[in-house]
Amino acid sequence: RLHPGNTVVRANVAMAGHGEGKPAKILGSGDATRSFQDFTLAEKDVAFIADSAMAAGVAAAIEVKVGEQAWQQVSALDDSEPTDAHYTARLSEQGHVQIAFGDGQHGRRLPTGSSNIRVSYRSGAGLGGNLAAGSLEKPVKPHVLIDKVRQPVAASGGNDREPVASLRSNAPAALFTLERAVSVEDYGRLAERNSSVWQARALRLPNQGAQQERIR
Repeated sequence: RLHPGNTVVRANVAMAGHGEGKPAKILGSGDATRSFQDFTLAEKDVAFIADSAMAAGVAAAIEVKVGEQAWQQVSALDDSEPTDAHYTARLSEQGHVQIAFGDGQHGRRLPTGSSNIRVSYRSGAGLGGNLAAGSLEKPVKPHVLIDKVRQPVAASGGNDREPVASLRSNAPAALFTLERAVSVEDYGRLAERNSSVWQARALRLPNQGAQQERIR
């Protein structure tokens, strides 16, 4: 129940994210004769944003267009149909985003063209984005209806990337499954790879006359 005096209503609230949007740039040229074409974004410190649809729980803050069509970022191309305009985005050890496309069976191949692949992205990552309350006072671009802004609470959610040396020793066991389950243990490892799963264990169930093994 709401009572006067202990209720605060904040109107015109807008979410603010750490980073700066960059204009679209040419990523490369498509070649319909090639499978799994990939490109590396030269810039570092590309931002990542929370995305529950991705296995890792985050997605690269990029937009990829082939010609005039925006393609969709996915965790992996294994379940993509031949006509799906999908791509994957992964971070290299050097901190660059690697963008890969399909082979015509798992995700659509890139159409042949000259400089027909463009990417726009948001730059900004790390603990520097966790600003103290009151740090944001005015918009980057002037607006006729906005004189200033107020940030009543501290920003949160930003974090530095795990160092490469630490990543090598702490990499999740799911990497060893190569995104395919062969042994019973692989099922548990693949489940733990999903950001919404804290712990998982796979068990083999009695077949009960079935031709295929049953896994819980």
